[in-house]
Amino acid sequence: CIKYNKIWVYGSISGTKGFVKVFYGKECFRCIFKEPNELIENCEIIGVINSAVYAIASIQVTQILKILIKESFCKDLETNALT
Repeated sequence: CIKYNKIWVYGSISGTKGFVKVFYGKECFRCIFKEPNELIENCEIIGVINSAVYAIASIQVTQILKILIKESFCKDLETNALT
């Protein structure tokens, strides 16, 4: 995305929590999210609730639509999808 100057709408989920981040310009994943020093909870350990997947995917699509129609969008969003 950086090489071709494209926007990337990233989403992640673990358990019932999700995160959406819009990368654009010269931002990169490694610039923002450093390699963890310790073992962190992940999907293999705590699983994923399927409705959280749909919620985060819906937020990603909404962000993409806003970008396409040139409306303001949220640059990063963390949500407790089912709490």
